[in-house]
Amino acid sequence: MKYKIQPGESEKIYYILTIDDEGKMTLTFHGTDRTIVDDAELSSNGWIVGKGFMFPPLDNPRWKKIED
Repeated sequence: MKYKIQPGESEKIYYILTIDDEGKMTLTFHGTDRTIVDDAELSSNGWIVGKGFMFPPLDNPRWKKIED
C-alpha cells in the first residue's frame, strides 16, 4: 500500500509512505531537487515515526491512499 501526504501547499514537495506485505514501512521524501528514503514505524499511539520525523496516523485526512 502507498499513501501520500503534502506538508505544505507545493505539489512538488510531498512524502510517500510505502507499507509492504510484511508490514515494513518506508517513507520517501520527494523535494524539488532530491529524494530521501528512510525506514518508518508506528509508535504506540499510532503516529508514523522514524529518524528525525513524526507524521500523524493514517486515519488523518491529510493522508491520501494512492495504491493498494
